[in-house]
Parts: sequence; structure tokens; C-alpha cells
Amino acid sequence: MNDTTQRYNGIAIGFHWLIAFLIISMLATGNFMVSLEESDPMRFWLTQLHKSFGIVAMILIVCRSLWRLTHRPPGLPDHMKTWEVRAAGVSHALLYLLIILIPVSGWIMVSASPLDLPTVVFNAIQWPHFPPFDSMPNKADISSLFADIHKLAGWALIGLLFAHIGATLRHQFILRDDVAKRMSPRLPGGGWAAGVVPLTGVVVIVVAALIAFGYSGSGSAPLGAGESRVDFTFTLQNEETQGSFSESSVELLLDTNNPAGSSLNATVNTATVTTGTGQIDSTLLREDWFDVEAHPQASFTSREMTAAGENIYSVYGTLRIKGIAKDIEFPMELVSVENKRIATGSFAIDRLDFELGRDSQPEEDSLGYQVVVSFEFEVQSQLRDQ
Repeated sequence: MNDTTQRYNGIAIGFHWLIAFLIISMLATGNFMVSLEESDPMRFWLTQLHKSFGIVAMILIVCRSLWRLTHRPPGLPDHMKTWEVRAAGVSHALLYLLIILIPVSGWIMVSASPLDLPTVVFNAIQWPHFPPFDSMPNKADISSLFADIHKLAGWALIGLLFAHIGATLRHQFILRDDVAKRMSPRLPGGGWAAGVVPLTGVVVIVVAALIAFGYSGSGSAPLGAGESRVDFTFTLQNEETQGSFSESSVELLLDTNNPAGSSLNATVNTATVTTGTGQIDSTLLREDWFDVEAHPQASFTSREMTAAGENIYSVYGTLRIKGIAKDIEFPMELVSVENKRIATGSFAIDRLDFELGRDSQPEEDSLGYQVVVSFEFEVQSQLRDQ
């Protein structure tokens, strides 16, 4: 066979190495970022980049697959045994399956997440959720399922990559049949295979331009939420009583130039509710109140944010308690405290709207209907302060 038939064409080679670089980089950073605490600003920043590069990889994989369907790859050497040919075919099929499954499962996982965080590619382009997973009633279960698939597929790909690299080294150094050179971007006589440099250049320039635009001030300024606290105040026997949730988490993506593209999502562990009084605390855990066994979390998911003043934003979204969803709106203010940026806000709810104490305390003679919820969390700039 001549050199042309023995080698992949330059476009296929370019796709191969670009995708390989992205996949290996994301496997490494993905495993690192999940080892960090959820409140760690580095985890928030890496997650945004991980999603952005994952989308780039997914687009390249689709393009590579289309190219593969329309361009016949070079045949394998005649000396390869039947089992080797079959093993090569199976391993390549599994590689294609996994490199497609991993980004798609990640996309579905994010789309079905109850936090409903937007995906903004390199902080510049709003990426849609994967329908219909963004509107299914059991979103949390779906998101958890595809998170497991995403993780398992990643580990499977790591194992398959080692096998793939091992087979390549075997051909190169033991069999010496030059199979590995078929995918080399360099030609035997020197120079680059036709198409490799233009394809790689276009991808690098587009990605670099998006990063420069998104993080230059023209796009979002992503701010992550650090340590948070959620308190509440209610009237008991005509006296003001305070309580709090000791475990809460907040995700904030704030575009100070375009608040409409921002989001605020929060969850509290209802089992951590406390007022400092044992009898009240045990009552709040029961079915008539927070029903912590059936509803271990309460959550808020924003749907719209608008500027309401200097460092003040109006947040509109859905509050879910005991599986009951109600729309609420409240102001959120960013203030500086001891060189830290803090977000604060509060809103009032009617406890009966969420069936809190509906059976045991249906009247407000001893326990008021209104509950004022207040929150505070540290806002951490991931890339720069504005």
C-alpha cells in the first residue's frame, strides 16, 4: 500500500488529536474538581470551564463522526490476525460510544439538575438545556442517574484509553508495522498532513476568542457562593422566635452587566432546622411540619434577576417546601464586610401556603402565619472583581 492509503487524512487526524487532548484534560480536571469542597471557589470555576470545554468536545465529536461516515478510513495491515482486527473494531466502537456518552450524559445531568443552573459557554454563549429533561417532574432522580452514568463512563474511558495506548505502543515498538504512524500529524517526508493546521488553528482561534470575549467584561462576571446561612423568624405566643438551618448551599452566577442572564439557586437540609428549643425542634421535623423524611430538602430556583439599584438585585423565582412550589420575589444586596463581599436578603411567606403546621396549628392565635426568611452568603469572584 502507498502512503496515502496507509494514513488517515489530515482532517481526521486533526479531529483525533483535538478530541484526545480535550477528553484527557477533562478527565483529569473532572476528577480533581469533584475532590474539592462544594463551597470552594476553584470548584465553581473549574465546573464552568469543564462544561464549556465539554461542549466544544461534543461539537468536535459530532463533526468527527460525520467526517468518518463520509470518508473511508485506511485498512488495517494484512498481517493482523482475525482476533486483532475484531478487537480493534470493538475498541474503536467503544471509544466512539464513550466519548459521545460522556458529554451527552453531562449535558443531561446539568439540564435535569434541580438547581437549574444555566450553562454559559466560556461565559459568553448561553447553551440550552437538553429537552425534555429540563422539565420532567422527577428531575432530581434523572440528574442523579446521569451523574452516575457520567462518572462510570469516565472511568471506563480511562481504562479503554490505557488499552488503546498500550495497543498503539505494541504496534510501534514490538510489531514495528507503523500502524501508529497512520494517525501522526507529521508526514514521513516532513511537514504537516493536509488539513491538520487549518482545522486546529480554527478551533483554537474560536475558543480563544470566546474566552477573551466572555471574560473581558463584555460577558458575564461569574460569582460563586461560599459559606452561607439561612435564618427564619416567626411569632410564637406573641413573642418573636428565631430559628435557622445549619446546613445550606448556594450557587450564584451573576452577570453584573446583564443581570437577566444571572441565576441564584439554593437548598437547605430541612433536618438541620433548629430554634434552640428541643421541643420546638423535634416538632418541626414531623410530618405536619417539614416532614424531613419525605422532603429532606427545601430549595429556591431563580427564574429572573434584574438590577434594582447599585449592588441591589431583584430576584424572582420558585420556592419549594415539602414539594409545594410557590413563586416569590425579593431583593438581594451585595455589601462589603471585612474585605469580603456578602449577599443578603429576606422575604416573607405564609406557612400555610406550604402546609407547615396546617393540621396542628391551623389558626394564628398561638403561632403566626407569617414567617420571615433571611439569608446571607459570601460571594466569591472566580476570575476577577468588577
